[in-house]
Order: sequence, then structure tokens, then C-alpha cells
Amino acid sequence: MSRIIREYTPVDEASWLRCRVLSFLNTPYFDDVLQTKPEIPAPGFELVATGDSGTVLGAMDVTVDGGLATIDTVAVHPDHQHQGHGRALLTEAQARARFLGLDTLDAWTRDLPETLRWYRAMGFIESDHYLHVYANY
Repeated sequence: MSRIIREYTPVDEASWLRCRVLSFLNTPYFDDVLQTKPEIPAPGFELVATGDSGTVLGAMDVTVDGGLATIDTVAVHPDHQHQGHGRALLTEAQARARFLGLDTLDAWTRDLPETLRWYRAMGFIESDHYLHVYANY
């Protein structure tokens, strides 16, 4: 199967949502379900990795606020994980961030060992921690 990294288009929305929901299902982000894809305002950007059929195999949305780029969504469909799609998306995102003159690309994630291992393998370092708590009254 070939892989194409390209800009997200509105035609991708259903496939993007399916990819994101399924990739988050067995993670601490299982509760972060969306029914529509949020828009990423420029100069931020939205990338997808697609296969031969055009189906979204992976997605990465990056927001930009001042001089800081932040990965807002990174998702790879479970049937296509461990095939380099996330790395390819990140490589393209890093190139675009550099083109925009941004020297920092950050990400916020919840503590899933596999996810933390991936970020470390991609060169990220941990700098901040916070507690994410749900409380029922």
C-alpha cells in the first residue's frame, strides 16, 4: 500500500472522524469524541495520510499561536498503526512549522505508555505535567 501525506480537505471529514475515533478508542482519550472536524485556522494546518483508496489512515492537526505550534490531533487508524504513518505526518508537520519560522512544536497528551514512548522516540521531551480529573457530584 502506498501512502500520501497531503492537506486535509472537507471531503475527508467522515474518514478523518472514523480514523480519530478508532485510534482514540482504547486510549485515555476514549472520551474525546467529535461529530464534526474542528477547523484549524491559518497559519495552522491539517494533514492526512491516505492510502490507495483515499481513506484516511492517519491525521495530524497543528494549531499555531504566536510563535508556538501545537499538535492538536495526531491519530493513526488502529489497522494501520506501526507502519510509519505517524512518523511521516510528524516529519511533514515539522517541515511546515520550520517554513513558518516556528522553532517549537509541542504536544499535550495523557499518560499512555505507548504514546509517551512514541513521542520520546520522535525526539520530544517532557516539560510539564498536569492532572486531568473527572468529578461526579
